Amino acid sequence: MIYEYKKNFSRSKPEKTSEQMFLTVLQVKQLLDTIEHENNEFKNRDHCAIFLGFYLGLRIGEVVLLNRESFRHINSEIAYIKTLKTRDNLPERIPPVVEQNVSIYVRAYLDSAMRDSQKWFFESRPNFHMASSNMRKIFNSYLLKSGLDPMYSWHSLRHGRGVLVWDQFNDLQMVKEMLRQSTLSSAEKYIRMSPKSKALLRGKLDSEALHIDFPRETAANLPE
Repeated sequence: MIYEYKKNFSRSKPEKTSEQMFLTVLQVKQLLDTIEHENNEFKNRDHCAIFLGFYLGLRIGEVVLLNRESFRHINSEIAYIKTLKTRDNLPERIPPVVEQNVSIYVRAYLDSAMRDSQKWFFESRPNFHMASSNMRKIFNSYLLKSGLDPMYSWHSLRHGRGVLVWDQFNDLQMVKEMLRQSTLSSAEKYIRMSPKSKALLRGKLDSEALHIDFPRETAANLPE
């Protein structure tokens, strides 16, 4: 019985809310500012990983596979993202838009932070890309240092990008293409997560709501 109690207790965690599932632009900036003030030799690498994780809406398994070939046409603001749907012959998907700030950032990283012979953007050791588990640990460490809720995960960057694109365009097709999703239904969750969408829904519902005061006299006569 004691074992069962400990087992159940250890597995009980607070449920995530939609607000905890995505990081806003300001929260991402908070993360990046934290990294900039770090005093370690890997801060440029870590800064770039989180920056691209957000602005390209990357899954953690996608960010560790970024390499020079991913940005072979970055001067034309084109990126090639390998997806993890299949292990063999990983397909490349191209976001319809890569912002100018991302293009400038990537070119600066290529010129100043990578060795001429370096293939992978984020190495664990020379010529080996970082494992997803190590990238997750790095993200979590900066999450704590920045004072953000530890319930956030790497995927919160991707969700934040989805909400941002939805709020800007109100176009599910655009969200689907920017996040390289296979179906429109996969993009629908960002409507539900969007604070703007929820505020609009709440406003419409409130405008039609019946405004009735609670019957205080009846409540006062209720037995204790």
